[in-house]
Amino acid sequence: MELDEETAMIAKGAIWTNVTNILVKLSGFVYTVIIARMATQADVGLFYFGMGIFGMIGIFTDLGLTQSVIRYIPYHLGKNEHEIAQRIATITVVFGTVFGIIGGLASFLLADAIAAYFQNPPLAPVLKFFAINLVVVQAYSIANSLLIAMKKIKETTIATTVQGFLKLAVTFVLIISIGSSAQVLTMAFTLSYLFAAFVILYYMKSAYAWAKYKVFATPAEYAKSLAELVPFGITMVCISTFYTIMGYTDRIMIGYFYGEPGNALIGIYSLAISLAGLAGIFASSIYGIFYPLVSELVGKNDINKVNRTSSTALKWVMFSSVPTTAYLCAFALPIIRVLYGGSYEPGYLSLVLFSIGVFASYLGMVQRTALAGMRLVKIELISVITGAAVNVGLNFAFIPMYGISGAALSSMISFFVMSGLNQYYARKIFGFHFPSSAWKNIMAGIIVFLLLQGIEMLVIDQITAIRIITGETLAFALSDKVIKVGILSVFFFVGLGLYGALLNIMKLFEREDVQVFEKVLQKAYVPRQLVGLAKRIAFFNQKEIL
Repeated sequence: MELDEETAMIAKGAIWTNVTNILVKLSGFVYTVIIARMATQADVGLFYFGMGIFGMIGIFTDLGLTQSVIRYIPYHLGKNEHEIAQRIATITVVFGTVFGIIGGLASFLLADAIAAYFQNPPLAPVLKFFAINLVVVQAYSIANSLLIAMKKIKETTIATTVQGFLKLAVTFVLIISIGSSAQVLTMAFTLSYLFAAFVILYYMKSAYAWAKYKVFATPAEYAKSLAELVPFGITMVCISTFYTIMGYTDRIMIGYFYGEPGNALIGIYSLAISLAGLAGIFASSIYGIFYPLVSELVGKNDINKVNRTSSTALKWVMFSSVPTTAYLCAFALPIIRVLYGGSYEPGYLSLVLFSIGVFASYLGMVQRTALAGMRLVKIELISVITGAAVNVGLNFAFIPMYGISGAALSSMISFFVMSGLNQYYARKIFGFHFPSSAWKNIMAGIIVFLLLQGIEMLVIDQITAIRIITGETLAFALSDKVIKVGILSVFFFVGLGLYGALLNIMKLFEREDVQVFEKVLQKAYVPRQLVGLAKRIAFFNQKEIL
């Protein structure tokens, strides 16, 4: 039995995005090691503080357009309304560009006032660089969203990979040639997005071959399309505002409570929780293709298939995120010690708590996406407002008491609240049931965590204390860290093997999982004679699905 079209599309998109995620995380690993070694904690903190502030500002220059096109273009293409889809693309480009420029200029002029409000004078020049970054990232985001709307996952992943490696390369070159500072980090960050934007523009021509209709729409027709986008866009701005509050309020409030001395704490916290993104490294790839796919299914009014596809997506989210989260929680301390050094160790508990929070957020991600694809964004707004309110309130309570660990705890709790609300509404509106197998999956993850935690307690000092490669240069330090990370990664694969065995014992795999596994091996050019052996090993206790 062949995979249905939607399942095959999710698998194909996930394969491409996962390859990209691995490459981007690899470059990100080297990037964070470089800035941790070559920049002060205060400079790292200023950089991420500025990023948090402009994450807030960028919401309003975006106008919700990048999310709108991902929803509306596939929706209208599913209804064979190509002319309307083309008009929506035109509106997005024009309005997004104009508001991006206006937002960047206004932010540049207000940089000194913002820094004065936080009683943090070194922040002002960083914010001025981020004002330029705002315009560049806006252009990149618009072009990227148009590609995603066309389900051109391969092309968007290539651009993402280019941006990740350019960030690393340009940062290294600028630090060596100019010196290390928060402004230099921001400049390199901006240049990486600028070059990646050109890559996306290169792909745009072929991606939009369907826009062959030379549509010269009347102002009334454009106004009609704009009237369709504006309510959704405004709602998405509100949603993005609260998501961004959840994403950046922790760093901003650390800066608020601690002032200029808090820059170093923000640096420790930011690098620690950046590793928590590994918990959803593979799950995020499923989300990337699921959004335009479910929007197209809604356009076809096939709610039954929306439900089935959502169940498949959630199952694969669980498969991909449970073992990674267990590993990050068990090995948080040695990972931080190896990557960044002993001065960053105070962030290890933040990594544990935030990793659990990221996992919790992905438990409700499929439901949230399906509801958004149905244009039920008011429900998402209710969920995110509640989550943001919980996050802000807990940050006010926990940061003064527990510092950066309190910020991570606040985020974790708010992620759980939002996922619970997303599941409640998904069940109420389109009958989506959180599968009982998911609880077995989580139990398997807890068992893996306990095993890995025991191993970590035995080997942490031996691995982190020894110096495998000696030398004072950056190349020697990076080589030593790479080898140690490789050793630590062995324990991830130990946990992954145990996790797979537990899933087999619990009989949680299905026939379509075998088909996807086989396609992944074929994409990896595994010899045909080895594919059968790999399948028998991977699904050793479920021969009935082979």
